[in-house]
Amino acid sequence: MTPSAVDLSALGQRSSAIVDQAGNLARYGMDDVAGAGVRSGESVTLQAPRTVTFPDGGSITYGALDHLGRPTGVTVHITPDMIGAGTHANASILPPGWSGNGILHNEARSHLLGRQLGGSGDLTENLETLQQAPANSPVMSGFEGQIRRVVEGGQAVDYLPTSIYLGDELVPRGITLDAQGTGGFDWYVRC
Repeated sequence: MTPSAVDLSALGQRSSAIVDQAGNLARYGMDDVAGAGVRSGESVTLQAPRTVTFPDGGSITYGALDHLGRPTGVTVHITPDMIGAGTHANASILPPGWSGNGILHNEARSHLLGRQLGGSGDLTENLETLQQAPANSPVMSGFEGQIRRVVEGGQAVDYLPTSIYLGDELVPRGITLDAQGTGGFDWYVRC
């Protein structure tokens, strides 16, 4: 799986959660989710990805920006050294679709890989414009908190947050979060 696409067929029949922009949560089977994700056959022009490694075996590969300068996704192996190692969103970075005033427009410079999981706020590949409430917080931060607790509980987690865009829109319509832990943690979410 690459950071630029979600291979929904590889996810099997796990149950999935869909969170809409209003913060409503519903459960669906994979057949229901397949139509909502990245369509097969779509292509994205990518540059070389950036990879960061950690002493205990953790790694982050930030997918390159697409042809419109939009973040595409991150492939991560989360280990304890990464917890809390991230940085706040750099206010000088204006992600695609940014309206210019986060408070006025209820938007955030949202990390694809959250700060609490080791995500950088200084890389354009990791920041996108997202609705602050409820999408960025509490929804995404809540899911990232679940992953953090799993890692702090002893599991390493393979994690793939991926942006979902409609055509040439600069702000993602959603984000898929696919996570699998070494001790049985396993979920797929679309927010």
